[in-house]
Amino acid sequence: EPWSGTMVNTAAVARSKQGSVAVLPFANRSAEPDTAYFVDGVHDDLLTQLSRNPDLKVISRTSVMEYRDTTKKMRQIGQELGVAHLLEGAVQRSGKRVRITAQLIDAASDEHLWAETFDRELTPENVFEIQTEIAVAIAGALGKTLASDATPPQAAAAPTRNAKAWDLYLRARAQSGVGTGLDIAKVIAMYRQVLVEEPGFAQAMGELGFELTNSYWFETRRVAERDEARQWIDKALALEPDNPRLRWIFARHLYHGWLDYDAALEQLAIAEQGMPGSADVFELRGWILRRAGRPAEAVESLGVALGLNPRSVDILEGLVETHGILGDLEAAQRMHERLMASPSVDVDSHTRYALVQLGVLGDTHAYARALEQIPPERRADVEIGYFQVPYLQRDYERAEQYLAAFPGELIEDQDVLAPKSLLRALLARAGGQA
Repeated sequence: EPWSGTMVNTAAVARSKQGSVAVLPFANRSAEPDTAYFVDGVHDDLLTQLSRNPDLKVISRTSVMEYRDTTKKMRQIGQELGVAHLLEGAVQRSGKRVRITAQLIDAASDEHLWAETFDRELTPENVFEIQTEIAVAIAGALGKTLASDATPPQAAAAPTRNAKAWDLYLRARAQSGVGTGLDIAKVIAMYRQVLVEEPGFAQAMGELGFELTNSYWFETRRVAERDEARQWIDKALALEPDNPRLRWIFARHLYHGWLDYDAALEQLAIAEQGMPGSADVFELRGWILRRAGRPAEAVESLGVALGLNPRSVDILEGLVETHGILGDLEAAQRMHERLMASPSVDVDSHTRYALVQLGVLGDTHAYARALEQIPPERRADVEIGYFQVPYLQRDYERAEQYLAAFPGELIEDQDVLAPKSLLRALLARAGGQA
């Protein structure tokens, strides 16, 4: 029986009515090596199921991953993530058996609301069904416990019956989103391997299109990659037109690949119907709206995304910048303070609010102070700033010194493509040397 031995603390449930939950990373109790990707797959599928419930506020994976193996108290985690409930679990896979435990905890009182243990036999044919069955069961229990009017979730159809293809897919998905060009290329190769094993695997087609779009947008700008991405996404949607993840991927492709904001927003609206509680939907909508020249609407959408993904550096940086576009320095500063409190703050994060002050107030000193906080070994990441500050302060000699100190003759990142000869020409012109 899928729900044998469920333990429910009804008194504690009555005191915890707010339908908000963070699913902490599941512990890997497996004795066998190389099973982390399977454990993360269970965790991912559970979050996907929960995001389909409009009556639940579910914190996204990005924000919960920092609590893997955490020693923090439940109340502190609940406060940091802004939720009333925490779900923790563990996966133990051994040979042909898998045991998954899960328990729901009231974050404020540390009381256990319910707990369940699943014992299943794994075969090459049923690994997806087992994973989905457990995800649906836990999502259903959460819905009944925290959102009594919620529609019970339904199990998704198996995306493939090919056990090897599914295993390869889980491994590829575990590598996705790391963020460097080398990693994108690696993940692209992994998804290609999945499709060699199972040519009709629609979700793998979509994810391959997603990664090819990432490579095009963030790294190469090779039109061939963009066009191939579109082919894979179109093929995937022809097979599974109602798949909300594929619709989200298509929206992102239309945005990054073609700058077609209206079409991207249309696809995103379709995706939202299938995953109304997904932070990814609201975050992507925010980026599209901002680039389309609608910053006030972008702030609203990014604010919803932040509620679902409160530890996201990307969203916090985006809100700092977008409040700056609107000239709201007070709101930008609030977001900056939250950003600086993040445990995974990026080097660029230090300069976001300072760039807002530079753009709105013309304050070069705040930008200079932010640049001074960046360690010398990371300054190449914001290289152009070390030229901009003295240049805007009309200290042309110091600007030239900074140019000479950095190797190479090209300053390049996603936002800047500047030959140093051009910057030297700007200095010469500013100094009256036509």
